[in-house]
Amino acid sequence: MFPDIEKPIRRDPPDREPAFNLAGVVVFALALLGAIHAARIFLFSPQMNDAVIVIFGFFPAGGMARPLDWIDLVTHSLLHADATHLLVNAIWLAAFGSPLAARIGWPRFIAFWMATAAAGALMYLAFNPESGGVLVGASGAISGMTGAAARFGFRVDRTRRPSAFSGALQPLTYAVRSPSVLSFLAVWMAINLVAGSGVFTGGAAGPAIAWEAHLGGFLTGFLGVGLFDRKL
Repeated sequence: MFPDIEKPIRRDPPDREPAFNLAGVVVFALALLGAIHAARIFLFSPQMNDAVIVIFGFFPAGGMARPLDWIDLVTHSLLHADATHLLVNAIWLAAFGSPLAARIGWPRFIAFWMATAAAGALMYLAFNPESGGVLVGASGAISGMTGAAARFGFRVDRTRRPSAFSGALQPLTYAVRSPSVLSFLAVWMAINLVAGSGVFTGGAAGPAIAWEAHLGGFLTGFLGVGLFDRKL
């Protein structure tokens, strides 16, 4: 009889989690937003920066009379007021935009961005038709991504690379009765209303939070994501 020999069991090392589990189109969007803001701050003269805002920002006053106003419905989402504005939107974009992009694919994601950004700007116009201010920021589009996340019940398949929203799109009648969705919506709307009132800034002068654009983008994403969804 040969003595039993205990052979070591070979164990394959677990797969490493990627440092950034983000959809490629979202990485590109983050880089583009950062590059645009950096160029405006560090490369452009004050006069050139002002010209960029005037040409590509969205101005409600005038009621879409200029031909470029229709382009501004989307291009305003590529500009940001300051570094904090950009950073907050970047975090939100990574959290909600990446799983949506992984779910619907990059062409539909870009179309979704454009639709929700435009909807946010139009909602802002509806509430502020005579405003002489300018609307900038990707918040309307990102709010649309948040609305889309709610329709998926915030379900994310983390076994995919990159992670993607999973499962069937929830019917509206179910989504509006889901406790988790309702709780999130209540908190999200409260934050937007409080932020829009100027409480966070103490009433100080500076860039205002356009809660109207957030609401327009959110509703468009929540109600219309089914037009962009695809079966996995």
